[in-house]
Amino acid sequence: MPVIITIGIANNVGAYFTRGLYDRAVRAKQIPILKKEAPMANRHLRAENIMATPILTMRTVETVKKIYEALKSPHHGFPVLNLNGQVIGLIPKNYLFILIKKKAFYSHPD
Repeated sequence: MPVIITIGIANNVGAYFTRGLYDRAVRAKQIPILKKEAPMANRHLRAENIMATPILTMRTVETVKKIYEALKSPHHGFPVLNLNGQVIGLIPKNYLFILIKKKAFYSHPD
């Protein structure tokens, strides 16, 4: 029983002073994560009032030309749309660089 209490206290003290390994890994990969609550100053802001227009989106299968255009933009992430135009995810700009660098292309069998 004393070991369990010691581990619990050590875990809480560690969490108080530093981020967990998962949080560090997510930050290192530059993956956007929403916090549980919006900051007080931003609670009344709507995305449509601050987002850039026109919106650059990606489809699940995209042309290299469109990816190249996205890489030239100042944006860091792009919504991914399915065939119905619904948002199904977000792809960071650095992932697009990796796709081009590794030549991870999809060829349609015609």
